[in-house]
Order: sequence, then structure tokens, then C-alpha cells
Amino acid sequence: MSNSSNTVLQGWMPESDGRGTWSILWSCLSTTFICLWVAFHPNVPAATDNQWQIMCHRLQWVALGALAPEWIAFTACEQWSHARHCRNRLQTLGYKCSLMQAFHVVMGGFYIVSQDKQKTYALRWDRLYQLLKDGHIELPLKEESNSSEWLLSDRDIQDRSKADELAKAVAITHVLWFAVQCIARTAKGLPISLLEVTTAGYVYCAAMCYCLWWSKPYNVQIATKLEVKSELPWNKLTEGLSDRVPATLGQIGPEFAPGSFSSNIGWPISICALVAGFGGIHVAAWDFTFPSAPEEVCWKVAAIISVAWSGFLGFIMFFIDFCEEWLERYAEIWLPFFAVSYFIARLYLLVGAFLSLRASPAGIYDASIVANFVF
Repeated sequence: MSNSSNTVLQGWMPESDGRGTWSILWSCLSTTFICLWVAFHPNVPAATDNQWQIMCHRLQWVALGALAPEWIAFTACEQWSHARHCRNRLQTLGYKCSLMQAFHVVMGGFYIVSQDKQKTYALRWDRLYQLLKDGHIELPLKEESNSSEWLLSDRDIQDRSKADELAKAVAITHVLWFAVQCIARTAKGLPISLLEVTTAGYVYCAAMCYCLWWSKPYNVQIATKLEVKSELPWNKLTEGLSDRVPATLGQIGPEFAPGSFSSNIGWPISICALVAGFGGIHVAAWDFTFPSAPEEVCWKVAAIISVAWSGFLGFIMFFIDFCEEWLERYAEIWLPFFAVSYFIARLYLLVGAFLSLRASPAGIYDASIVANFVF
């Protein structure tokens, strides 16, 4: 839809034979909620968390996803990378480890209890690997002699998972229907609303997360206790650990370390580009019709900032070993500038999408051609 002064703008449209404003709002809001709620795979909660704390923690991530869904996508990229690396490392110790089992480790599936039985410590995968390597702990294995298979199999992990296949099917069907409508409208030359463009960005990030977390157990709430075998001082054993594993460790996989830059350059650049794709979808609305000229300028500037900062943040987190000194030296300058500009840009893209419904091209309410295209 090209921006033109001759385009007829329509305000609030009641429900009719086509589609009204309420239809667009319901479609976009329900699709966005499904993307934020179903696609996000939380880590194992702390052993002491009750259901209310678990729910609040998840709602915090949903709120973060509403404002910065590319951050959730980046977290999924990071966890997938760590799970692959964890699987490979555990296999070097002689353990048979699937990607699902590795994800279970990465998401905090194992913990140890303090000597006084008062505190629990969730094991990050790198710490678990080191403790296994040094002989301080052992993974529970099957009883068969010389078995290297975990007692906690993929099926056991799936049993702990709270995934509802019917809910997933309904969610995927709903999101696919939204995508089909947008594709049909574009193919037939019908305009789509800015709110639908924003929703398409959430669908994009949710699809990324779902693919990367395909093997990650969904909503597991029970971790496995491991017994400590060594006499290592407890403060050394639990140094840097807490009652839960952080969702992000700040770097995509330990394989991205100094000396391996050239051999891994294609992978991190690709992921940065994927994460920046959320802002890129907003840039795709460059020639759309906006309610006013100032809103058009603000949208374009905000979309560019979203793309630029997503790529920049991803690049930093991939190669933090190379730029850590620079980041610390200039943190007081770049960090506030990044946070404020990114927050304003994302907030405007979200609010501006809703405000645009007060004066949108009348064609966004035409649904007859879409019905013929689909059916």
C-alpha cells in the first residue's frame, strides 16, 4: 500500500459484512497474546517458588516480550547454542545425551542442597559439567551395568513437561490463520493495518522461539536433586550459584571465544540478522499510509532504531570477550542512550500501531477478496 494523499482514511468501523475495527483489534491482540504465552518456554523455577511466584515470573517475561520480543528470540538463540554445547561436552565425559536432555540441564533441571538443608542451588550447565568432570557429583544412570544412559530419559522429561498438545495445536492454527490473512491481503493488493504489521513482528519472533526451543521441555516445574560426593569447601562448590538458573547468560555459547572469531563469523551474523528482523518488519511498512506526516516520520525513525539497536546488542553479546573493556569504559554513555532510545522507539511502534486505527486506509476493512483468495 503506497502512501498517497488521495487515499481515503477511515476512522472507527463498526462490524459489517467485511471486518470492523473490533475484528482487527481482537485478531491482533489474541494472536499477540498466544505468541507471548505459548511460544515462551520458561526455565525450571526455584525449588522454593510457589505457584503465585511462578506465575508472576512468567508474567514478567510476557511483559518483556510485549515490549522487546526480539530479546526473547535472542534468549532462545542463546539457550539453543548452550544446549548443543552442553550435549557435546557431556558426551566427551561418556554420557549419552540428547538435545532434550541438554536443554533440561541448561534450563536448571538439576540442583544441589546445602549441608544444613536450608538452601538449594540450581546448577548452570557449565558448572554441572565441571563438577562431573572433577568427580564431585554424578548423574543418575540406568541400573544396567556399564550403562551411560541417564535415568532421566527424554520420555521422563516429557512427562514432567506441562505441554498441552491441544493448546499448542489451537495456538498454531490461530497464528497460521492470521498469517494467511495477511499474505492474502498483500497478494491481492489490499492494505493491512499498522497494528497487523506489529502483530506480524510478534508472530515472526514466536516462530523463531518455537523452532529454537523445539526440543526444550515446556513449563517443567520440578528439578532433580544431585548428591555431592566430594569434600570440596561448600563456598567453592556453590560460588556464583543461586536458587535458579538465569534465562540468559549473556553470551551465545562458550564456543564463541577469542581465537575462534573467524571460524564462527557466519553464525553470529546470521543470528543478529534474524533478531533484527522484528524491527525489519516495521521497516517494511515504509510506504504505508499514515494518519499524519509526523506519525510517518516517527514510525520510520523508530523502526530504524529498533533494527539498529537489535543488531548492535546482538553483536555485543556474541563478541563480548572482544569489547568488554570498551563497554565498561563507556558504559555510562552508551548504556543510558541505548536504553532510552530503544525504549522510546519500541513504545512508539506499539502505541502508534493502535493510534493509527483512528485514521487508516478504508481498504483495510475490505475482506471480500481475502475470502475468495483463501476459499
